[in-house]
Amino acid sequence: MRTTYTSKYIIKKDFLSNQLKSFDIEPLFFSFYSKPMEKPFENDILTHFKISIVTKGIVRIKSKSYEYIVEPYDCVVFPPNMLYSIQPIENEEIEFYTIYFDLPKVQKNNFIHLFQLQTILCLKQFFTDHSLYYVAEKYREHCLNEQMTYQSVKLLLDQTFLKILKYIQLEGYQPFISSHYDTEEKVVSSCIQYIDNHSNDLITVQDLCTHLSLSQSYLYRCFMNYLHESPKKFIVQYQLKRTEADLMHSTKSISEIANQFGFSSVYSFCNIFKANYHMSPKTFRNQFRKDILQ
Repeated sequence: MRTTYTSKYIIKKDFLSNQLKSFDIEPLFFSFYSKPMEKPFENDILTHFKISIVTKGIVRIKSKSYEYIVEPYDCVVFPPNMLYSIQPIENEEIEFYTIYFDLPKVQKNNFIHLFQLQTILCLKQFFTDHSLYYVAEKYREHCLNEQMTYQSVKLLLDQTFLKILKYIQLEGYQPFISSHYDTEEKVVSSCIQYIDNHSNDLITVQDLCTHLSLSQSYLYRCFMNYLHESPKKFIVQYQLKRTEADLMHSTKSISEIANQFGFSSVYSFCNIFKANYHMSPKTFRNQFRKDILQ
């Protein structure tokens, strides 16, 4: 009898795998956009990370005085607390998948540094037909609310970021990092960072002025010129936007959420939420859960 020998190799923990393993990436939302983009998204801001995969159409993304032309098969990673705008290149249907995700606060800075997310990360022709089919399949499972969907989407994120990390580390990706951008944008970005770091506090315009050593009139001018809204209105809208994830995905009470994000009372939170969303926090939560079940 002939003896068959096979080669065996010990699988060791490599440097890149260890780096990725140090992050607890938590998927939050999975969405699919498919329709003509009738008007641009101007000065949008994220409270979480997100990764978008374009499958159809061409868009222009602007952030920190840079712009990126994004086409099918491109991958775009957005860091939190960054202002950006999206404009269609032509009046045609746009399709893209988006996964919103977050990390524990103590891991965010290391993640941003490792993946060079000081600004938007745009990887050209990053996906293949096979990998896009895999993304579409995970989205279908998500919509059907199949078992293990959370773990499946988390695995998709881990695989994607491992590929991104290999691309950055081994192929010498050069990020677009702005060495200079407008003073108004710099002021607004610093305010966003401060608000994010004090999300549990009742933040006032004077808090921002004190932090940046600026007068209220100058801060107001920066916000109006750059965002076309006052600092006071921005603080409220940003804090409200941060409550959305907890309303949609947590079992926390409305009172707990109001307290967590620095509102003076649950009554104040409900009134401000209704004035901006035209529905109560409870209705918003119920509507989201109804949409998921449909």
